[in-house]
Amino acid sequence: MNRVKVINFVICSVMAGLAGFTMFGRFYSIDPTAGQLHELEAIASSVIGGALLTGGYGSILGAFLGAFLIGVMRSGLILAGAPAYWYQAFIGVVLVISVIMNTRIRKAVVGE
Repeated sequence: MNRVKVINFVICSVMAGLAGFTMFGRFYSIDPTAGQLHELEAIASSVIGGALLTGGYGSILGAFLGAFLIGVMRSGLILAGAPAYWYQAFIGVVLVISVIMNTRIRKAVVGE
């Protein structure tokens, strides 16, 4: 179990370093607070992609599709001229609906 944790931390660290290099290459500066408060988007995109909040199920393709849909929703709200604070509320509503749908689908498949 410890080996899996170490490997996951190494992969996470390498990806964070790569993100830092990419940010520096693009903006010629590094902001340690960039990406802050995007946790709701990350959780919503994974749940929309089919991952369970309780864990144990999820896929890379589902996470990709969830992130894609979140990006499309963000662009759609911006193009529609919606106020900025609507985005957080909209993501929250989508997250709640996705959790309800995932729970019902899971119960129907498992037969609980």
